Amino acid sequence: MINEETSINELYDKIDQKVSSVKNNVSEGETKEFFCESCGRPIRHRGNCMACNIIAKREREGK
Repeated sequence: MINEETSINELYDKIDQKVSSVKNNVSEGETKEFFCESCGRPIRHRGNCMACNIIAKREREGK
């Protein structure tokens, strides 16, 4: 029981460290830049940009 608690606490500590490092990187502007798979615009996440997602949603709803 004690080993499980310590391992869980260690995991929480590692998660907290990762979250704080990501927050620091975002505040410093060191985020990775991805590109939209449809139009090639620079975006901050993988996949498509919002404009391409809206276009795809309208096409799906229209069918």
